[in-house]
Amino acid sequence: FYDNEVVTSSNNKDTLFNKNKKIAILVNENTASQAEFTAQSLKFQNETKIFGTKTLGLTSDVMTYKFTSGAILGITNAQMCNKKKEIIYGITPDIECKSEQSLELAIEWIK
Repeated sequence: FYDNEVVTSSNNKDTLFNKNKKIAILVNENTASQAEFTAQSLKFQNETKIFGTKTLGLTSDVMTYKFTSGAILGITNAQMCNKKKEIIYGITPDIECKSEQSLELAIEWIK
């Protein structure tokens, strides 16, 4: 969010330079934080699918401030949203499968 507006890196449009290639993203329960942001941003692109298991869910960005007293204040300054602009916690793959199956299924989908 910026000034009460939802801001996305892809602006919900297909912005990739090479639009003729499929993109397969592999995730699992250990996928977290910036990897989740990257996967979700790419998911907005046409011909992109996510394979694997639901991600960890660290889908907010927190700024921390340390005070001389030793206290720490954390403020959430960004949260990940889906295309409906709903805040999400973790990414549910398009194709849910075990981690050891995800690469094989992704390769089959790309073919």
